[in-house]
Parts: sequence; structure tokens; C-alpha cells
Amino acid sequence: MTDEKQNDNRGTPITVSDLAPFLQLAADFVGSHKREARARTRRIYAVMALVVIVAVGAVIDVFRVNGVNLSTGAYAAVVPIKGPIVPDGMTSANRLITMLKKAFEDEDAKAVILDINSPGGTPAQSYMIYQYILDMKEKTGLPVYATAQDAMTSGAYLVAMSADEVYAPPMAMVGSIGVKIESFGFSGLLEMFDVERRVVTSGPNKSRFDPWLPRKDEDVIKAKAMVDMLQLQFVDIVKGNRGAHIQEENYDSLFSGDYWVAEEALSLGLIDGILTMTQVLDKFGIEEIRLIQPEVSISDILGKK
Repeated sequence: MTDEKQNDNRGTPITVSDLAPFLQLAADFVGSHKREARARTRRIYAVMALVVIVAVGAVIDVFRVNGVNLSTGAYAAVVPIKGPIVPDGMTSANRLITMLKKAFEDEDAKAVILDINSPGGTPAQSYMIYQYILDMKEKTGLPVYATAQDAMTSGAYLVAMSADEVYAPPMAMVGSIGVKIESFGFSGLLEMFDVERRVVTSGPNKSRFDPWLPRKDEDVIKAKAMVDMLQLQFVDIVKGNRGAHIQEENYDSLFSGDYWVAEEALSLGLIDGILTMTQVLDKFGIEEIRLIQPEVSISDILGKK
């Protein structure tokens, strides 16, 4: 009787088939870890490859910006002039002069191309860029060609007057040879809310063009005199550069501040031809370009001065 109980307590023996689910679970667990390890390794390699690509690109950009010759063919140094030409902007005189200096000091460059897509800017900033290009042309002897994209107007057209030849694609806007002063007047708002503005100045003209004060006739006369004087300088620059191409009977239209599409601009003598950037390169036998990039700081990225 005792032996029978002992035999009953031994239970059913465990077979390999009983362990199969546990073995499969263990195999799946090991397999999943292997797959995860392989995936992790692939991710690491992908990140490393990305870092290498970015690093190589950065090195190439540094070479390009600093005028290192990466090609054996004839090339031109291209300086992009994008957006409004204003102080502290991405297209300020200081930034562009820095870029132009690199372009002109590249001893292997065949020419300098001004790649313009700008509505213009302040007279002073535009003139400083214009004059610097003239000075560097005289110093280096490099030819300069200006090409438009969408717009080459106002101060941007003044900058283009430093070039030996000026081109634009068919649908570009060219011209706007003129100067303006613009502001807003808020004196009505002060009256509406019964607010009194109190100003103390050291002279009667110190508060000219104050937007919170009513417009004064003498301020308008002063502003008109200023824009007329600046306009005369602008016109003299255009005549000095385009004098052989523009006709005196068109002066009233040309210097009215109006602008035209490329075909009209060509007929008026404001440009030398209707060509895209690629066509300009072909025209002058330029095989490659060296793009001069602006130096961008962290404050530029964050939008701070």
C-alpha cells in the first residue's frame, strides 16, 4: 500500500514536447534581442553616416565660401543679393561687402556675378555696395555681371549699375529708379482716446516726421527736398552706367520711379539682354560657379541682433 502511494506521488514525467512552448519563448526572446541589437547597430551606422555627410558638406561649404578652388574649369564667383538691402539685415552693406571681398580676392575666378533678387533698400546701404564693387573692379580687373531673378528694382538696380553688363530673365521686374520716404500718422488716434503728447526739443525741427504729431507743411517740403537730392544722385549713376543705351526722350519715364518687365527694360536701355543666369554663364564661357555664402551667426538664426 505504501509503495502504491509513493508511485502515485511521482506524477507524470516531463517530456521534451512539454518544454517546447518554454523553449520557443526563450528562442523568441533571444531572437528579439538579436533583432533589436541589429536594428540598434543599423541606427548607429546611419547616424554616423549622416554625421560624416554633414561634416563633408560643411568642409565643402567652408572651401566654397573662402574661395578654395575645387574645380579645374573656368568659374565665376557668384554673390547672391536676396531681399531688402537694409542695415542689420541678411543683405546689409556690411554682409555683402564681406562676401564681395571673398569673391574679388579669389585669384582663380574668371568673373564676379551679382545674383540679384531684391526690391531694393535704403539709398545709403545700396550706394555703399555699389561703390565697393567699383573699387574692387578697378583693383582686380575682374569683370562683373549682374543677373536678375524676380526683381532688380530701386536700390538693387543701383547696385547693378556697378556691373559691366546687366541681364534679366523675361518675367523679371527691372527699374523703379526713384527714392521715397514713407511713414504713418497716428495723431488722430491720440485725439480719439483724448491722449496728449508732450515733446520737448532742443530745436524747432528736432521732431520732424513725428508720427504722433499732425503733419506739417514744412516737413513735407523738407522730405521732398531730400528725396529730390537723392534722386539726382541716383539718376547720375544710371546715366553714367547706361548713358550709351538710354535715350534722352525717355528720361521722364525712366526716372519717374516706374518699373518694367525685362523686354520693356531692354527696349529702354536699362539692361543688356534677356538672359537667365545659366544663359549668362554660357555666353561668357563660364563652366562652373563658386557660390559665396553669407556668414550666419546664432543670433541670425534666433532672429536677434
